[in-house]
Amino acid sequence: MVESVISTIWATLPNIIYYVQTILFYSSLLILPYIYRTYATWDAYFGRKRVTRASESSPSHAQIPNIKSFEENKRNILAAAALHVKNYSTCELLYPLMKNKNKRQEQHSKVINMKARRRQTLVIHDDAKKELLSENRAEELDMDHVYLTFFQYLWACTFIGPNSIYLWIKGTTKLRLRARLQKWGFIEPKPFDPAKIVGRLVLEGSLAVHYYARTDDDSELGDIAGFFFRDFPYIDKDSKFATCDLFAVDIDLKTKKMVKAKFDDEYLTASQALILLWFNTISGNHVKLHSLANWGTNTEPEIKEINPSLYLFSVVTTIYNYFGFTCFSGFMDTWKKMGLLAPDWNNDGWIGCVVHGVKDNIWAHPNITELIPHSRLVKFICTLRPAF
Repeated sequence: MVESVISTIWATLPNIIYYVQTILFYSSLLILPYIYRTYATWDAYFGRKRVTRASESSPSHAQIPNIKSFEENKRNILAAAALHVKNYSTCELLYPLMKNKNKRQEQHSKVINMKARRRQTLVIHDDAKKELLSENRAEELDMDHVYLTFFQYLWACTFIGPNSIYLWIKGTTKLRLRARLQKWGFIEPKPFDPAKIVGRLVLEGSLAVHYYARTDDDSELGDIAGFFFRDFPYIDKDSKFATCDLFAVDIDLKTKKMVKAKFDDEYLTASQALILLWFNTISGNHVKLHSLANWGTNTEPEIKEINPSLYLFSVVTTIYNYFGFTCFSGFMDTWKKMGLLAPDWNNDGWIGCVVHGVKDNIWAHPNITELIPHSRLVKFICTLRPAF
């Protein structure tokens, strides 16, 4: 019986080999073009343009840029307000900002800058060569510059890219469907209070770092917090990049609602302020965190054996920064065809806002501890941070 089984297998072996060869052949017709195209994009955006962080020409070879000091930001905010006297001459929040000369603010910025310094060694291994990073300070942040090898890039495109594309298609399809259903009258927007959402967006998000002043205790206006955005980037009605000298949002800390918003010489409604604040959240503001993360990455091959988690997260961070900075604007042509963007939308306006946010670096925000009783996020961060 054994001989019979062996004979049967031996007789069918040529057919098995044929089918395996056929499968491998047709698979290669699909895989090889994918690998070739992936190599072409890697060569264009990584192989020819980027160097490892150990190279002096890498932006993150140097220490992270200095945080913009409180005093510098205060001077710039007051100077911007002086350009629009009609709107800001009676602003009660500028006086508390002007008289705030506590030296603790500058000392706080120095302490934060010192804590943010990282070790000079990029590769940590007894047997490996120690590649030292610079002690000099970088002049500005940079979102997309970290080098990946071709196989790192291929792995990321294969195992991270498809999921990102799926989430993109799923999200935009649902948005388009909801817009259609609303247009046809099948659904209605949920009722909301834009002033309340502005308050939550500012107090419970990364925009809280723009808190700079608060009304005096005896103020007739109540307990009002002032959030100032100097040189605020936005896209104008002609779909072009533009900046506002000073965008100011006042939040009542008791009701946690917006009470007033100024945009240079104009007063804004809560709905208008909400649009601008949300746009800034997803464009010029949160890209600072993406950029800053580059200074914590380590994609060197040696680190894979020493700290696999750091290596994996570094590759993921680098590829997402590449997707978000280099690739993202390319998706917008598809969104125009889907009707999600205006036909005259110009991608350069979006790119300008993102680049502006990155190059603006991080603003010092030592007064943010005053928001602890009014913001769950600020309380969480300020309570947790000392542990690090």
